[in-house]
This record gives sequence, C-alpha cells and structure tokens, in this order.
Amino acid sequence: MNVKTSYTAILIDDEKNNIENLEILLSDFCPNITIVDKATTIKKAKETILRSQPEILFLDIQMGNKTIFNLLEKFDVITSELIFITAYDNYALQALKYGTIDYLLKPVDIIKLQNAVDKAIAIIERKKLEIRSSNKPNNLITLNEKIAFPIQRGFRLTYIKNIQYVIAQGSYSEIYCKNDKSLLVSKNLKHYELKLEPYGFIRIHPSTLINFQYVVELSRSEGGYIIMEDGKQLPISKQKRLELEHLIRGNG
Repeated sequence: MNVKTSYTAILIDDEKNNIENLEILLSDFCPNITIVDKATTIKKAKETILRSQPEILFLDIQMGNKTIFNLLEKFDVITSELIFITAYDNYALQALKYGTIDYLLKPVDIIKLQNAVDKAIAIIERKKLEIRSSNKPNNLITLNEKIAFPIQRGFRLTYIKNIQYVIAQGSYSEIYCKNDKSLLVSKNLKHYELKLEPYGFIRIHPSTLINFQYVVELSRSEGGYIIMEDGKQLPISKQKRLELEHLIRGNG
C-alpha cells in the first residue's frame, strides 16, 4: 500500500463508538486514508459530503429508522468510492446497485478492510489517469458520471446511470441506453467492462455486460437468463447466475 499519497474519506455511522473503532483501524492499518469528516445522521452526512467531496465514503447501512440508501438517493451524482460496513448481510444487492467497492460485515476484518481500501485507491488512481490522458484520440473519457463514446462525428456523452447493457459485436460493442437508440462503438466489450465495473456493471456472459440496476427478473429456464427493464432477455452463464442468485436471496 502506498503511504506517500493521502486519500480523503468520510465515516458515516449512527453509532459514535463504531466511528471511533473504524477510525482507529484506518489509522493503524490504512495510514494513507485521511478522515476529513464524520457523520451520525443522514442530514449531517449529506452536508459533509457536499462540503468535503471526499474520495472515499465508509457507510453504515442502518441509520436510525432509515437506511443509508435514503441518503444516496438524494444525489444525482456521487463521485466518491463507496465502502459499506454493516452488521446486516441482506443489503448487498442494493449496495451493488450503487457501485460499491466492497461490502464488509461488522466486526470488521482488518485484511478485508485493507483490501477494500486498496481497491478503492486503485480505482481513484485509474480515474485520475483517464482524466490526464483524456486528450488522446479514441480514448473513452470519464467525466464524473458521464462517459464519452467515440463516434464518427466525434463523441457521444452519456450518463453512466442511463446505460442498461452492452453487447459484444465482434471487436465492436453495442451500447443500449435508457430511452435512447443503441450505439455501435469501435471498442471491444472487455474495454467497457474495465471502465464500467466500478459503477455496478457485471459481465454475465462472454458477450454481455449489464447495469444491474435495470435487471427485473432472473430465470433458471433454458440454461439461465435475465430480463431487463426494456424487456430484453439476455443469457447468463451458470457461474454468474449462481452469484446473482446468492445476492438476490440475501435481499429477499
């Protein structure tokens, strides 16, 4: 782990002792994390996020009689990397929809915490590199929650949250967005898998990448498939079907 570079973070938990315990763990085992603020209520959490714009958010799930998702829904764009830390194992599916880096159960395992922080830092550094190299032709440009797809006339900017799924078409990819026509782009599916995975996208088949928030049904019939909000039926590999079934059962 690189201790020379510091990454800002906010700790959000409705119990002060949990915040204190996490603060100690981060100080002892993740020294490149700088805690810039803390919050024990959803109202204060929103204020601190807007004020501090941290690179990483450490989030408890249950916040009094609400959940942290009540907070996340208040933002059109969240640029921070999200690490959920909770005593509940039945919110993993919802956390996945927000592109969580990791979902840790209390009491926090130190190795898992370090791994989650390392993953978050890797994504932060990759985004910085993409921004620095965004002036290179034919690159996919990441602009907060927007990406720019190269097209013949230039670039098509699209909100990541509006992308439903991506289908491989040989060395090309066909992008399907909400309330829009599909877009054929001269980049392969692996390229977009690497770019979109941090935002909750899942490779469910060698030819298919999906945004999990648009899944409405998972079926075991005919070898397994999923149905998206637009009615599209997409095949899913057995391994990925079992993984998604586990997540869905935990949220039922």
